[in-house]
Amino acid sequence: MIERQGKVVKLDLQDALDLVDPDRNGYRGSGTHDSYFAGATKEESRILEVEGYREGANSLKARAGVMAKVRESNRPKAFWDTSGSQVDMGRFMTGEPENMVRVIRQRRAAPVCKLGIERWVNAGVSKEDIETVGAGVLAAVEALRTAGVPTELWITYTFADTTRGNYRSIHVLLQEAGKPIDADRLAYWTMHPAALRVTGFDLAAEALEPGDAKAFGFYPGGWCGYLPGNMDLNERNREFDELAPSFAKEVESWLDDVLMRRAGVDLRK
Repeated sequence: MIERQGKVVKLDLQDALDLVDPDRNGYRGSGTHDSYFAGATKEESRILEVEGYREGANSLKARAGVMAKVRESNRPKAFWDTSGSQVDMGRFMTGEPENMVRVIRQRRAAPVCKLGIERWVNAGVSKEDIETVGAGVLAAVEALRTAGVPTELWITYTFADTTRGNYRSIHVLLQEAGKPIDADRLAYWTMHPAALRVTGFDLAAEALEPGDAKAFGFYPGGWCGYLPGNMDLNERNREFDELAPSFAKEVESWLDDVLMRRAGVDLRK
């Protein structure tokens, strides 16, 4: 079901897949068939949309250290006090007043974290940059899950005419909180350049109202709309609890901050 809220169009992943079905004409702008620009041809992207991007998902193994730290922080920890659930006989025999042991679980109940990642990027942004940001987001989703924080993951495509302050944004729900994670599929939508430069272009042509699609350049033979640039999109961003950074160099510190804010896990120790 497609939901329209002013300048924002919301849909779930199956809706998005239906809209970019290969039987539709879709967007036919220059470059969308160029695997150098998009990272995949249109035909290849259709397979990746459904089956996922295994190579990208495998790259998350490089962040295994983050997951290990999160798991370690969630293990039950023992504290010694004058009262507790069991006696430490060694301390008791030496006359230590704090000879009782209390075991406290570190994991705590947490509300759902609504996480957004903007995938509308400039044509000059490299595949490596796109993948680094996407991998950071997937690491955040998995780390929060490990820490007991259910996460709802959204990908957004936002394009704007910065001279007039006009914009449209498409939000796709990739991962519902508490549902099993398909890392391969999430890797395509968050990490692969074709998720914008093929799938995203086609999705904009189909999901927008006909007048908007034409105004922003999404029509057969047209060219994509303007990029957000420095436009103030705070109003749109407020609906997310956490919004991923746009640049690869900001990913590591952002991941540290998210885990500290949402799960109380300090990776800087």
